[in-house]
Amino acid sequence: MKVKFLPSEKEFEIAPNESVLELAKKNGIFIKSICGGLPSCSECRVKVVAGENNILPPSFKEKSLIGSAYFIDHSRLSCQIKCMGDITVDLAEQVIKEHAQPASKKPRMPMRYKNRDKDQQRPASTARHQFKPPSTEKKDPPEDT
Repeated sequence: MKVKFLPSEKEFEIAPNESVLELAKKNGIFIKSICGGLPSCSECRVKVVAGENNILPPSFKEKSLIGSAYFIDHSRLSCQIKCMGDITVDLAEQVIKEHAQPASKKPRMPMRYKNRDKDQQRPASTARHQFKPPSTEKKDPPEDT
């Protein structure tokens, strides 16, 4: 059994109980996966373009993660695809993910301070609500008259 990866045209033998994600990782083909094949993230989506009859249909869990994409463009989670014959998968979506810029790790400022300089931020002493600490003075009880 073989799996052909497009657009690279690379082809590899796959073991009977091995997932397409495992095969790709083993051979240095990039497929993004956050969950490591549980399935829970749906990041490892690929399109099966040939050999659909050589894989089992998606499970309920897989369908719930990929939604209608399975019916529209035959997207599948590579961590869930186990082969019974030769297949061809298109990794175009994965190529885009591989070359995408990583998200910024810079912490965000609250929206109300976004366009202000640090010097213009409201000082703590002029906060909107100031609370007076309770008095520690002892008051004499009222006298009975």
